[in-house]
Amino acid sequence: MQRRQIGHRFRGMDVARSFVQLSMDERRVIARMHEKKISQAEIARTLRRDRSTICRELRRNFWHDREVPIAEGYWHVTAQQMAEDRRRRYRKLHHPAQVPRGSRRRRRSSASTCWL
Repeated sequence: MQRRQIGHRFRGMDVARSFVQLSMDERRVIARMHEKKISQAEIARTLRRDRSTICRELRRNFWHDREVPIAEGYWHVTAQQMAEDRRRRYRKLHHPAQVPRGSRRRRRSSASTCWL
């Protein structure tokens, strides 16, 4: 997979901004560091990701459970599944429906013929 990189300065160090989705390993690191109460900025520096990526990841994939409040938290396996589900839903919304072959009808306009 090819990464598109844009130079970015982050507190005195060059950080390549990449547009690649977080991997399961990166989510595992986020979960462990978040559990140890390490700041989002420090997690971002460790993973060489933007701080907003970590913030967004924790906000989107934080597990809330009213019935079992002790189970609340950021769990990397659950976060990976939630992200995959979101991508799957997004793809379904943006793919136009295929028109079956036999359902085409011919409509005549005044100047041209159109296929629908």
